[in-house]
Amino acid sequence: MSNRGPYDPATLVFLRTVLEEAWDALAPRHKEQISKSHLAECVLRTRTANVMLFGLAMRFLLVFAVFVTNVIIAIVAWYVVGALLR
Repeated sequence: MSNRGPYDPATLVFLRTVLEEAWDALAPRHKEQISKSHLAECVLRTRTANVMLFGLAMRFLLVFAVFVTNVIIAIVAWYVVGALLR
């Protein structure tokens, strides 16, 4: 990690772009109600939540894949053992 924190340069560029586009999309009356730094915090929180959600989804898929693989192995073993015992 660099001294800039946990984000690599490409991620920083992406997050800055998201912030600028979100800020530009706000109506002037909304810009009076929220600071740009608060909006930046919201962008970071959303990104962090999405990264955590993606990580949970990937772990679930891995566990599911292992489960399905074990079920398939058990079914194949059942048929092989059944064929050998005939």
